[in-house]
Amino acid sequence: MGKASERAFVGICVLVAGLAAADLRAQQGACEVRGSAKDGSKKGIAGVRITLTNTKQANLTYSRETDKRGDFWFSGVAYHEAAREWRLSAEKEGFVPLRARVEIRASDKTLVQEFETNLGRDNPAVEFPVRAFGDVRVDVTLVAESEVAAAPPPAAAPAGEAAADPFAQALESARRGDLEGSVRFFEAAVEAAPDDPERREAFAKVLYRLDRVAEAEAQAGRAVAAAPERASAHLLHGDLLAAQREYARAAEAFARVRSLEPDNVGVLERMAWLANETGKLDEAIAANEAIVARVPEKAEAWAALGDLYSRKGRPDRAEQAYRKVVEIDPKNAYKTFFNIGVLIESRSRLTDEDNRKAIEAFRKAIEIEPAYAPAHRHLAYALLRAGDLEGAKGEFSSYLRLAPDAADAAEIRAMLESLGPAAKSPTK
Repeated sequence: MGKASERAFVGICVLVAGLAAADLRAQQGACEVRGSAKDGSKKGIAGVRITLTNTKQANLTYSRETDKRGDFWFSGVAYHEAAREWRLSAEKEGFVPLRARVEIRASDKTLVQEFETNLGRDNPAVEFPVRAFGDVRVDVTLVAESEVAAAPPPAAAPAGEAAADPFAQALESARRGDLEGSVRFFEAAVEAAPDDPERREAFAKVLYRLDRVAEAEAQAGRAVAAAPERASAHLLHGDLLAAQREYARAAEAFARVRSLEPDNVGVLERMAWLANETGKLDEAIAANEAIVARVPEKAEAWAALGDLYSRKGRPDRAEQAYRKVVEIDPKNAYKTFFNIGVLIESRSRLTDEDNRKAIEAFRKAIEIEPAYAPAHRHLAYALLRAGDLEGAKGEFSSYLRLAPDAADAAEIRAMLESLGPAAKSPTK
């Protein structure tokens, strides 16, 4: 084999390996984790060290400091079905984390779970699951050490009261982060008051965070039976049914919540996600349209509508929805278009038309923010799938220029070396 033929052969092998790697990443998925660190007056705190660590694979760790507005963002966070739980901590000298609020969204950006938890010196981190190609927002509140030191201790309960109230003990144990230890108190609490839906709901949430989903769903079901007109019980029950892929029963639970609280945007988001998950695109469109009718500035719902309209063959409506996203959130519009591209290319059966739409989305992200390295990388792989080798080489070169120390930099350099010089106009 001559050198030219050998070089071409190596190039093809590396190209195939790169595409296989891209397919593997698509199967495993990736997600985005973003949020803020603020003080008690809602003012952003710059320079807070945010560390994100997988609870099953400690080597999967991301870390960065908040910007001047107190915001942080991790893109391309690894996802695997066997390691979907993550732990996030917020640290800054002179501050103590007080509480965290978590919102977990699916790949189409609809809300599937939300919760708030207390933090402290002994419990400085919050844990949460992620969804493939999903989105998690974590807002952490921190207070100055001096404020913690100056705060008066909580009033002591009357003698014997704490011991007599297992529900209070359960909540306190969970607040400290001892979820396993709280279970025995919750069991005593629901035995003492079996018809109290609040106790059942709280217990269900703890069981879910312990990955005891079937037990959590049973507790939520008993909360519904105890208080059939309690919307929060139906909502939680629906979430837990959906987590077990019992989609028909989950849809019934969400429909019940909507009948009780017609303006509850949270249940509309869940209905939109569920409809999309089960391929009922018209229902997903209706739910997202109901969301933007109530909250016109909901960028996530407009982004979901853009994708849904496109999939239904309504390009004009899709373009209007995407323009609305840019209008609402121009600062982060490039992230929205990047996420749209990732969402499209994650489809199990990616068609040539899907790939073309992904290319358009990544190019739009780069047009808005040329220095956003992940968009160049994803665009390069999309161009490879389309057979545009010159364009792909240019985008890989741009990616390496912007992110020379990226984890896959060596892989990309080897690919470029085997395929030859990069094109001069990578993003035209």
